[in-house]
Amino acid sequence: MVIAIVQLIFGVIALWKGGDFLVKGAADLAKRFNISELIIGLTLVAFGTSAPELVVNIIAAKKNEADIVFGNILGSNISNVLLILGLTGIILPIKVPKKNIKINAIIVIFSVVILAGLIMGSKIVNNDEIILLLSRSEGGICMLLFTTYLIFVFKQKDNSSNEHNETKVSILIPTGLFLLGSILLPFGGQSLITAIQTLANLLSVPTALLSLFLLAISTSLPELAACLVAAIKHHPELALGNILGSNICNILLILGVSSVINPLTFSTYFRIDLLWVLGSSLILLIIIMLSKEKISSIYSWLLLLGYTLYVSQLMSRFI
Repeated sequence: MVIAIVQLIFGVIALWKGGDFLVKGAADLAKRFNISELIIGLTLVAFGTSAPELVVNIIAAKKNEADIVFGNILGSNISNVLLILGLTGIILPIKVPKKNIKINAIIVIFSVVILAGLIMGSKIVNNDEIILLLSRSEGGICMLLFTTYLIFVFKQKDNSSNEHNETKVSILIPTGLFLLGSILLPFGGQSLITAIQTLANLLSVPTALLSLFLLAISTSLPELAACLVAAIKHHPELALGNILGSNICNILLILGVSSVINPLTFSTYFRIDLLWVLGSSLILLIIIMLSKEKISSIYSWLLLLGYTLYVSQLMSRFI
């Protein structure tokens, strides 16, 4: 119990400082290379904060723990939009970039639809029971789509936030901060995961519930830390880009890598969570379209309300 508490405290500190370093380094790199903060958030910050999901899923895939793999990703994507974006927007109204943001929000929805299509379209029959799965070849398709997405992102021209910036920032310090943040975040996330799993096992929590709720929140803490720090330091585009980029990365890259390692069987009770991922992504797109300059605090509170409803129905399904 004492060890778990120490791991919990270390995880929180590592995540917070990691988020601070990551956002600071990413913002300075954006200035140095005259790249918009949105693109930095969609790529560098999203990769850094998705590291815990990647590490956990690789380990789970090798152990053929498909419930952990799917539960972690679906739960993380739901918490990213409803919980993390909601909390961030309450602290500071998030600025909505005029260019490119809508198309990236649509890509998030597209990735969810692709995932659902791949899962539903791949079936095996075992003892007269139809089993849905994500095969190695389908994982390869996801990874190919993610590579295509990266090419698309870096071809986006949106330098409006930095076009008048003539200050040349040294590349060494921001790169060092970014790398240090990227290291601290997964270490902090893994420490929290271990602590929460130790405490949750004492309550005999089902694997699916543990993955969808506790594990998903644990691996999403880097996104929360990075987004909160970005909001506090007035880099809202990094926060929004981080959420969109992380959700795309989770589905196309991390699930793709996981299924290439080991074909993943999709339990039917995850269908409702897949619908929640799609629904929350649609809600985010609608909010972005309705918001002229900033996402108001009213929308942020509605997102938090949505997460409360999700957790309530999740508990009612398993407890």
